[in-house]
Amino acid sequence: MTDGNGRGPMEQIANRVMTVLALSTLTLLVCFGTSKATPQELDCILTDVETKSEETKFDSQVAVEKRAIVVTFDEQQGLLSLREGKADKLLQDVTITPTSMNGAADGISLGIDRSSWRIVFQTYGPNSVRNEFGICNLRSRSG
Repeated sequence: MTDGNGRGPMEQIANRVMTVLALSTLTLLVCFGTSKATPQELDCILTDVETKSEETKFDSQVAVEKRAIVVTFDEQQGLLSLREGKADKLLQDVTITPTSMNGAADGISLGIDRSSWRIVFQTYGPNSVRNEFGICNLRSRSG
């Protein structure tokens, strides 16, 4: 069975797959290409908590808080910063790839999965680690 152009079923499928791949690639180029031009902001809400310490081997609590933070990233400059309330913190050891972002500073670290915008925020104490998990939303650009 052929289409009106004399192509068989396998050729038709291959053409559709190539079209989908081309459109997906174009979408990625538009999304990631424009995000590299200026710093972007993520509005994040941390909701789930895990703690580990000498006293508590492991404690996990789901949906116990709604702590808001803002993460700013600049792919071109390789910068990642964190704002909670009015306090800004520039992170070091920054890695920004098409799939994730990571950074750390002064007893904290964070990692963000760019496909889902899920975040893990870690705070390190002398004998404890507090892991907070949440979700981020890319702040829309105005202007």
